[in-house]
Amino acid sequence: MNKKERFLAIDARNKLGIDIFEPIENIENLLFKKQGISIIKKKMSSKISGICTKSNDNTMAILVNTSYSLGRQNFTIAHEYYHLMFDYDLNKYSKDKETQANTFASYFIMPKEALEYYLEKKGIGRKKDDLTQDDIIEISTYFKMSYLAVLVRLEKFEKLISKDKANEYKNLNAHNLALLNGIFTNLYNATEEKFSAKTNYVEEVKKAFESNKITIGKYESLLLEGGFEDVVFGLDSSTVEGVNDGIIEDYM
Repeated sequence: MNKKERFLAIDARNKLGIDIFEPIENIENLLFKKQGISIIKKKMSSKISGICTKSNDNTMAILVNTSYSLGRQNFTIAHEYYHLMFDYDLNKYSKDKETQANTFASYFIMPKEALEYYLEKKGIGRKKDDLTQDDIIEISTYFKMSYLAVLVRLEKFEKLISKDKANEYKNLNAHNLALLNGIFTNLYNATEEKFSAKTNYVEEVKKAFESNKITIGKYESLLLEGGFEDVVFGLDSSTVEGVNDGIIEDYM
């Protein structure tokens, strides 16, 4: 069921020059620098975790809701990256596509081979339910993937955790687990930036406007042409309340 997305994730990492055993230190910088994908972060009241857009000239952008934890944001970026690369109809929603995007995201951030190598290096057993809650928070931190996404992956795909144990661990607070293990907690906190953007396009348009080279009308027009409707209108409005987006559990 997950082989296609797993191999797509491996291929995508190879094309980006990332070793299969290497954790992705900063997924925002990676996709911006290597693929030219604009990463726009904004705090939104909407429950949506992220969306992506691609214009006719192949200008691509991912919008991420900073109301969620940094680990969740990393997963969202990988999820939307799948849509940009492999979804040929971004305007059409289906649960199957969301499942595929989530599966891809899981293997893109944490390849099976990298997970196995990590467990071997740490001397962690692979019998079902050998993994402790401390092991799981350390895996999450190492791969910079959300605690919940790691749990779901270990239960559903790797079969290293039973359903009962997974449910038990899901009730634990990842932030507190990190604290107890002496781990930095930033991965488990919402970043809540009001607005930030890694994008050459928006920066150049803003510079032109600020230096009075273009009018406000032209400024907004250029942003719209580039697919950055969020900058102009704000995606925390009612216009996106109906947007469908998969949750992490969907990818099983």
